Amino acid sequence: MRRPARFALLLAGCAAAGPGWPARDSVIEREAPRNFGYSIGDVIRHRLTIEPKAGSRLDETSLPKPGPLSRWLELRRVQATPGPTGRYRLDLEYQTFYAPLAVKSLTIPGFALHFAGPAGASVLTVPPWPFRMAPIHGLAVLEDDGLEPLRPDAVPESPNPAVPRMRFGGFVLAALISLTYLGYVRGVVALGRRGWHFREARRELRRLRAESESSAVLRAGFTCVHRAFNLTLGEPLFAERLPVFFDGHAGYSGLRSEMEGFFNASYGLFFGDGDAAANFGIDRLDALCLACLRVERNRP
Repeated sequence: MRRPARFALLLAGCAAAGPGWPARDSVIEREAPRNFGYSIGDVIRHRLTIEPKAGSRLDETSLPKPGPLSRWLELRRVQATPGPTGRYRLDLEYQTFYAPLAVKSLTIPGFALHFAGPAGASVLTVPPWPFRMAPIHGLAVLEDDGLEPLRPDAVPESPNPAVPRMRFGGFVLAALISLTYLGYVRGVVALGRRGWHFREARRELRRLRAESESSAVLRAGFTCVHRAFNLTLGEPLFAERLPVFFDGHAGYSGLRSEMEGFFNASYGLFFGDGDAAANFGIDRLDALCLACLRVERNRP
């Protein structure tokens, strides 16, 4: 909607005006939208600023009543608000229901406002407001004009019920792939033969962790880790052969210190007093297996 047009009308000596109302006291300022380009169902809002004679008060019973004004025009809302210096602000909201076949000029009817004051009763006439309405579209477009005839809107296609199922299946597949990869990284899932030995060792350690802490449980844990090292080397691996192991399996060199600690603890557990294995429990064995598992999977 364009910027409201504002104009002031000096109403003096109107046929409907009461006697003795000077022109300078009969000022109406109307704020109205554009007066063209309306179609059926549009709402038109007016705001009137009225400055009556000093001391005069508006007779609110003279305000137009909301409701149908004609078969095509309805007054939806009327609100009168007193302002400073005796002015009144009058807000009106109209709605048009006319459906023209071509551009048509119409008029919102005027009305009279009654005032009472020291000088007696007075009447101020608000003039009618003309505007133009346009049809929503023409009745027909002829082929002679070089245009195709108007056609109805295309019927929307029905949604394909297979699309949500396909999307759901894709989400499930992505979740399975993600879980499989996580299991592979954590050593729970083995893809091929890589990581097979230490994955089995970790599985045995998880079972042993659920049992009570005892020397027998710790011995079983060391045994399953020894088995993984033996299978990796292809023969029994002892502490004395660790340099040979690292020469043939360079990827484990970064674990040299931890592996040497494992074999020292194992020697103390199986052939000594067991004190050397005091700081090498099931959790530490599992961490060593996980580190070896990552090396085994990443080897060329």
